[in-house]
Amino acid sequence: MKKYCDIKLLVFMYISSTIITSLAMKNFSLKHTTFLLVASLLIVLQRKIYVYKNSYYRMLIALLGASFSVFIVRFLAPGQIKVWDVDTFIAFAVAGVNISLLIVSLINSKCVRNIVTVLLGAVFVLPLLLIWGNYFSEHTWINADAISAILQTNPSEAMDYLRDRMELKVAFVFAGIAALAAFLYKSLHQLEIKKAKKNYILIVLLIVLNIVLLVRTNDNFVTWAAHEARDYQESYAEYVRAKQERNENVLKNMSFIESGNKGIYVLVIGESEARNHMSAYGYGRETTPWLDSVKNQENVILFSNAYACYCDTGHALPYVLTAKNQYNDMEIKEAVSIVDMAKAAGFKTVWLSNQVRFSGWDNPITIISDESDQQIRINTHIGNTLDTDYYDGELVNRLDDIDYSDKMLIVIHLMGSHLSYHSRYPVEFEKFTGEGYLSEYDNSVYYTDYVVNNIVDKLSQKKDFKGLIYFSDHGEGIDKDLSHNSANFVYDMVYIPFYMYLSPRYMEENKEAVRMLKSRANDYFTNDLIFNTVMGVMGIKAESVYEPENDLTSQDYDGNLGRFLTMYGTKKISDDPGLEKGTD
Repeated sequence: MKKYCDIKLLVFMYISSTIITSLAMKNFSLKHTTFLLVASLLIVLQRKIYVYKNSYYRMLIALLGASFSVFIVRFLAPGQIKVWDVDTFIAFAVAGVNISLLIVSLINSKCVRNIVTVLLGAVFVLPLLLIWGNYFSEHTWINADAISAILQTNPSEAMDYLRDRMELKVAFVFAGIAALAAFLYKSLHQLEIKKAKKNYILIVLLIVLNIVLLVRTNDNFVTWAAHEARDYQESYAEYVRAKQERNENVLKNMSFIESGNKGIYVLVIGESEARNHMSAYGYGRETTPWLDSVKNQENVILFSNAYACYCDTGHALPYVLTAKNQYNDMEIKEAVSIVDMAKAAGFKTVWLSNQVRFSGWDNPITIISDESDQQIRINTHIGNTLDTDYYDGELVNRLDDIDYSDKMLIVIHLMGSHLSYHSRYPVEFEKFTGEGYLSEYDNSVYYTDYVVNNIVDKLSQKKDFKGLIYFSDHGEGIDKDLSHNSANFVYDMVYIPFYMYLSPRYMEENKEAVRMLKSRANDYFTNDLIFNTVMGVMGIKAESVYEPENDLTSQDYDGNLGRFLTMYGTKKISDDPGLEKGTD
């Protein structure tokens, strides 16, 4: 009779779950319902090991109910999901919950059980918080870019982001999770295993079967983002590991066609600054008064059609600062950096930064900057805070700390317009008010203009100063109430400013290069071509690395709109709706 009841329960669970998922998705996949069948079987078997079956059911329903809340996000967020994706995740969740309950119920010590419960609870709750938090802030399904950003985000940045982007609805999610935790903690003592030898044989079988199902269903729509983020981290870990090989094999054996022209060259990296919010590019508010006043000077070149190669710093700058770009087949781990090249050509290199140094992840930007001969970091925190002790204006003062030479490259990395916008400028630069985030963002752009103005004023007094190149890592979707999350990609996120301020001496000594740069002012450009262009400006050319078609100073530069890409080659610049509206 019991066996008959078990079979009825198994059939009921399998058929009902299949019907519900098929009706919800308006699709059916017999192959993937195998996972539902196995999951149903494991539930029927696992209930048999407990003294109080209802306790198991209550905990199973509560945990699965919380897990299945991700379906709400997935259906609300843009994008497609297929019936087999749903079936696979249901089986994955069942296996994960079963294993967790087995582990907890096998522990006799109350203290140890509580500790293990807390640890397993954290593993269970964290993905839910990330998925719901990402949806409330970005209104999208979480993706690899979001997870990668989280991995490189420190607690203070996360809190800033929560304060700026989250809504009160997040409080309900936390409240729901807290209620679930209290319920589970209270129910744990009722999860008692039957004391029988054959029961332990069944337990071993259940552990094995649940693990097998968990592994088989590990590739599902919830875990995809994590897998892709892991691949992303591993690819850049290769860059770190290959550092010594690049130094020994690539740089030492590099053959220079030209080893560079003497002088002080400055590369300023802006943060999250969009050209469509700069008055120099036609924006209605006067956000860039200094650039407005100099952009028509003979020695200033304002490039009107510059785009980022990606819409976040972690993806963009490794391409910007190395020989790797969207248009070549080079592996990132083999790509020499702009600092490597300058040093190999006999330039002294300096890295001056107001950004947090994410050494905990040892990402490529940190590795590149660490190769500099002199590093000046006014933000001394490492992975603890995004808030620096200084505004970007302090970088101007720290220019006095540089040990200057007549052949050098200075890289200056600003905090710019990074969230939180209101934290990026002193109160006296609060020029715009009344429009919330928009005004705060414009104020940060206004302050950046002031900072670059002061950098130019100070360095142009140096007799060896040759020029300054400014660009931003990416833009911001501020007009559409977005930041720069790739899941919500709009072209605003890759609109970037790009301009050069050249000294009279440089213009006299490099007439042909200047002529080419000016003739390219309206050409299309993506910032992963900064490497080749900076090398061209500095007069550094090396075999196997230099690409004239990607250097604005070269006669061979290819400015054909059709070839330009962004988002690592997945989006065409020619598809930018802004081009049709004349906002380019």
